[in-house]
Amino acid sequence: WLTPFLAGLISQNITAEKQALSLLEKIDNQLSLVDESETQKTASFAQARDRQPATISWLSHSEYFEEPRGTRFEHYWFQKLEYVLWKDEKNRSKTKFKNYRITAKNSVEHVYPQNEEYKNKIKEKHLHAFGNLVLLSPGENSSYSNQAVEKKLVDFNAKSQFDSLKLKAMFGLLEAKGKWRPSQIREHQKEMLNLLTSHYEERG
Repeated sequence: WLTPFLAGLISQNITAEKQALSLLEKIDNQLSLVDESETQKTASFAQARDRQPATISWLSHSEYFEEPRGTRFEHYWFQKLEYVLWKDEKNRSKTKFKNYRITAKNSVEHVYPQNEEYKNKIKEKHLHAFGNLVLLSPGENSSYSNQAVEKKLVDFNAKSQFDSLKLKAMFGLLEAKGKWRPSQIREHQKEMLNLLTSHYEERG
C-alpha cells in the first residue's frame, strides 16, 4: 500500500489529513479484493499509476464469511473490522475506549468455546462461524480459555481497556439478549458484515 499511497499523495497534491485517510482507505479496499489473476504487488503498481487493479466485488467476496472456517479465517478481516469499529464508535469519551489501541494480534478465539467447561455444545457451523470468533493476543486468548461465555463477559468488563472492539460488540449483544447462542452469533455476524459493506460502499 505504501507505493500507491505515496504516488497518490503526490499526483493528487494531497496535504489534508482527511483526504490522505480517504486515499489510504480506498487503496486498502481495492487491495483486499484483488482478483486471483493479479498479485498484490502488480495491483499496487497499477494503483500507483492511477489504474484500477483487477478486483472482485465486495458482494462476491462477502460469501467468504458464510463458511464456518474457524481459525482458517484470514486475520486481515478481523484487523480491518477493528479499524471500522474504531472509526464508527459513537461514545469516544469512555476511559476504556481511550485506553484501547489497535495492535498486532494473531490468536483466533472462539467466544462460545470449543471445549466449554461445563461440556455444553453448539453445532460446528455456529461454533466456527465468523460471528463467534475474535482476534486476540495469545495472552488474552489464554486468559479466557474454555470458560463459559458469561464468565468471559465478567473478565472482559473487569479490564481497564477493551481487548477488542469486535469482542465489545459481541458482549454488548450478549448483555442485551441475555445469552450467546446461534441466533446471537448470526445477528452479530450480520451486523459486522453490514459495517464492512458500508465501508466498501463509501470508499469503493
